[in-house]
Amino acid sequence: SSMDHPFLTLTPEDRKRIAVLHSVVRKSQEFANQAQVAVKPEDVITVVESLVETLKGLKTKEYFIVPSGYIGLTGHNIMYMVICKDASEEYTVTVVNTSPSTDAGLDYHTQVPTSEKIKAKTCITLPGIPGRRILDEAFWLMTLSMWMKANDGTQSEFCRGEVLYDVMLPWLAEEVSFSSLENHYPSLTTYRLEATSTGKASKYAQWVLSLERKKAPETPTDFTT
Repeated sequence: SSMDHPFLTLTPEDRKRIAVLHSVVRKSQEFANQAQVAVKPEDVITVVESLVETLKGLKTKEYFIVPSGYIGLTGHNIMYMVICKDASEEYTVTVVNTSPSTDAGLDYHTQVPTSEKIKAKTCITLPGIPGRRILDEAFWLMTLSMWMKANDGTQSEFCRGEVLYDVMLPWLAEEVSFSSLENHYPSLTTYRLEATSTGKASKYAQWVLSLERKKAPETPTDFTT
């Protein structure tokens, strides 16, 4: 009898995609290994500069996986940021959080109740990030330090999910065009209705609406119709 396995029926295009993915994962792992052992200030700066140069050198539709998350006094969470270079001088950032605990930042992600449990979307995508933001060394120094501080055993109460979601990511998305945000989040209507009808909104809805309010034009589209 013949063996039937998906890997035996891969097309040349499939093999090409796998090779690209393997290359991205390998380079990202090399960066993570470098960042994990950086303790001295000069070594930390080298890590940040290396990341910025890598992101700057991405070609259109190329991407890089940045280790993220935090290790603090009250808890820890391992996360990732998938950075993709767009056709223009902009980037798309996807925040990946697979923690089973809402205390680890997952309550900032959209959630859907089911008969068995509450399911959360593990990814938040921020489109149209200007290069001057994603290539800002100070941003990456602060973002990476939220988990790199633990390289020498240091733990801080400021290394927690709220800092990443309420401070770092909103700053990153501060200059995103309203059209980019609106196109990527067609459910802004749902979030606005949720806030209007109930007088409150989920933390994720509040977060997306806070981005929307920053981007809203002087005469915004009537999302309630």
